[in-house]
Amino acid sequence: MRLPEERQFKYVLIGVAITVALFALAFVVLTVVKSSRSPQDITANWFVAWGTWAGGLGTAAAFLIAAFSISVASAHSRFHRRQAVEPGGRSHGTGPALDHLQG
Repeated sequence: MRLPEERQFKYVLIGVAITVALFALAFVVLTVVKSSRSPQDITANWFVAWGTWAGGLGTAAAFLIAAFSISVASAHSRFHRRQAVEPGGRSHGTGPALDHLQG
C-alpha cells in the first residue's frame, strides 16, 4: 500500500529531475549557440551567471526533496501509530525487536 505522501514525493523527485535536466540542456544549447554567433561573449561572467542560477536551483531542489522526505516519514509514523491502536494491531512497545520479551 502506498501512502499519498509517497506518491507526492515520487512526483516531486520526477519534477526535480526533469527541471535539472532541462536547465543543463538549456545551458549547453545556449552556450553552443552563443559561442557560434559571438564567441567573444563567452566569458567567465557567462559561467558565473549560469553557476549562480544552478546553485539556486540546486538549493531549491534539495529543499523540496528534504521537505517531502520528512512528509513521507511523518506519514509513515502516523500510519504505524494508527495500526498500533487498532484491534488486531500491535500494542505500543512491541515489535519484532521486542517479541522475545513478550513471553
